[in-house]
Amino acid sequence: MINIPSRFSSILSTLLITALILIASPIQHANAATGPLCYVRVGASGAGDSWSDAYPDLQSALADNNCTEIWVAQGTYYPDEGTGQTNDNRSSTYTLKSGVAIYGGFDGTEPLRTDRDWENNTTTLSG
Repeated sequence: MINIPSRFSSILSTLLITALILIASPIQHANAATGPLCYVRVGASGAGDSWSDAYPDLQSALADNNCTEIWVAQGTYYPDEGTGQTNDNRSSTYTLKSGVAIYGGFDGTEPLRTDRDWENNTTTLSG
């Protein structure tokens, strides 16, 4: 038997519990994007997995727990549109999530974030 100092035992216990929680986490429903990178484009109707299958609104991407980086194509986006929202509700707001990065300035075809041009592809969050 190996004698482990109590401070290391505590750390190991915490890591084990964290690993068990992550393993037991529920799987996302079928409409969720599959990766940490999600796409949003005005006029789209998809599930956020690519520019051609982009979410039509930012609220849907923010509601998707799989999204940790969101690329938003040029256009104007309103907080009262999308998952969990009521159209024309003037009190709607965007709630940003910790650990989720949002980037605008895309034309909706870029394969790399460094390809975006925010000066010519204006992304507006209205509201």
